[in-house]
Amino acid sequence: MKRFWTGDLYCLYRKGRWQAPWMKEEPPSQKTRGVSELELLPELEDEEIITQLTALKGVGRWTAEMCLIFTFARCDVLPVDDLGFLEGVRVAYQLPARPSKQEIRERGELWRPYRTFATWYMWAIRRLVLKNERPRTRIVSL
Repeated sequence: MKRFWTGDLYCLYRKGRWQAPWMKEEPPSQKTRGVSELELLPELEDEEIITQLTALKGVGRWTAEMCLIFTFARCDVLPVDDLGFLEGVRVAYQLPARPSKQEIRERGELWRPYRTFATWYMWAIRRLVLKNERPRTRIVSL
């Protein structure tokens, strides 16, 4: 939670750029129009946070779910639109093709209330298959 600053959507800033193109040099108070009471976001339910963040121009459900996972540290997020996650599930369960969103939702019910952890494992499985090892850090890194 320390990375979430009042008035600033740090979770939308990744790889050296804002995820929403309109978020360039404006002050944080102007960047957040459309989101009511940013300082209250951590207290809201996951779906309400997604609704608030997707109200911002250029922010979709996938980005909001990544904010839930990485900024708000929510334990029960199932990113059904994430291709790395879908490929990890395909490999882990030896499926001939990527599972549909409905199949993922059904399978995800088995992982509830820790679907974020299952997501981390699926991402790790995909990296292992691709031989795409990430350097380890002091922070938990799969």
